[in-house]
Amino acid sequence: MNQKRLFLLLVIFLSLSAFAQNSSTDFTYSNLKLSSNSFNGKITATVIVTNSGNVAGKEVVQLSLSSSADSLDKLSEELIAFSKTNLLQPGKSQTITFTLNDNDLTSFDTELSLWIAKAGKYTVKISSSSAKLNLSATFNLANDIVVERDHNVLQSKEQLDDDKPANVTGAIMELNDFVQASK
Repeated sequence: MNQKRLFLLLVIFLSLSAFAQNSSTDFTYSNLKLSSNSFNGKITATVIVTNSGNVAGKEVVQLSLSSSADSLDKLSEELIAFSKTNLLQPGKSQTITFTLNDNDLTSFDTELSLWIAKAGKYTVKISSSSAKLNLSATFNLANDIVVERDHNVLQSKEQLDDDKPANVTGAIMELNDFVQASK
């Protein structure tokens, strides 16, 4: 590699390093509010994000959810939604709003073959990444909510009896009932 090319690569590297250092900024999160302390079909979370750094920047805000209901196999924390702020000048703020519905609370119960939100305490966590918790708030779900039942329209191989012809008409009727019910 000749000296001119090495010098050019060094200038590019230093320029990019300086740009990376000057383009980053810091953000603070404040005033996390939930629309209710109990879940009634939906709940809204709002948070204020402020550029506390020296340069303009954007921030990705994440909402994760955890539950005290541990009777089902469920992640300890699940990313539910995220949003990006507008370009915020130093000292400027933006309110970010997230809306949670019953689907966001559900887990699959394999024994009952249904999607269910289990009663209990839920924690909303607001952060810039899963490694850094900024704010949290809790709400309660008073009763289980069944969101969707699984429709067993297909039989497993173990359920089929090779000595008997398959009941194709019955399977088609069950599938048709399932399609009609989901409309």
